[in-house]
Amino acid sequence: MAKKITAYFKKEPEPTICGLARELGLVRQSLLNYEGDPKFHQMIRDAKQRIEAEVEKKLLYGDGRPTGAIFWLKANGGWTETQHIELTGAGGGPIETRSEVQRKIKLIQEARDRFSSE
Repeated sequence: MAKKITAYFKKEPEPTICGLARELGLVRQSLLNYEGDPKFHQMIRDAKQRIEAEVEKKLLYGDGRPTGAIFWLKANGGWTETQHIELTGAGGGPIETRSEVQRKIKLIQEARDRFSSE
């Protein structure tokens, strides 16, 4: 398998996981399953990292169409995109939450207190 992987990278200027799998006579998922086998884990991991490096190079230095590379890196390379959202209340203070029911209960209690004190 190692010889076939090496040969694939020598002949293929734009390697892909599916292309590598096909070269090995496998389907993509079978190739990925081999990564779980201790005999093949390092070999498959190294091949995937070579492909990931190629995709990353295209993203950073490529032809200006990053969408496909970004998708590939998220789906296959374990890359993630995160957002940090901070919510605050008025003036940057804590968020105040009051439900409509709580507001009505307070109004009823205040009305009751006014009538009972009269």
